[in-house]
Amino acid sequence: YRSALTKGKQYELLAERDDNVSVRGDNELIRWYPSLCFDLEGNPAPRLSRWKFDDPPDKLPEMLIDVQMQFDDGAYRWSIIATPTSLKNLLEERDMEPGFWASHMIVVRSLNPADISLTLSDLDRQGDLLDASRLLEYEEEQSPDRDGRTYTWYSVGPAKTTP
Repeated sequence: YRSALTKGKQYELLAERDDNVSVRGDNELIRWYPSLCFDLEGNPAPRLSRWKFDDPPDKLPEMLIDVQMQFDDGAYRWSIIATPTSLKNLLEERDMEPGFWASHMIVVRSLNPADISLTLSDLDRQGDLLDASRLLEYEEEQSPDRDGRTYTWYSVGPAKTTP
């Protein structure tokens, strides 16, 4: 519902029926949406705050790399980041399997932090980042800041807007 709803925006609930709610979308049209698209208690949608590489990308620039993300509600998630070159290399390494899939893989043109930040911001704004990542749980005394790795956390700025 990208053209009608904005992640994190609150909408007036006009009616509720079964598992659907009626709201006026950003396009000014009133229509029914699945209630699971909304937090009916009015809690804000979690937004991406920052992210970091699990391993320095210059170590293995032609391979898949994991990133950790922190959201403003304190949750941590992770995704696999791939480039066209790393996908090509992975497919050439697989002797028996002609392909693969991963629900938590994000393909970017390069491992440049600016490209990754922009991609993650756009996915977050569109409401797709949670689907493109997996929950990362830590014990109470643990955190990604204390994982023995000192890689840089990258802040995410506002995502570019589309006309």
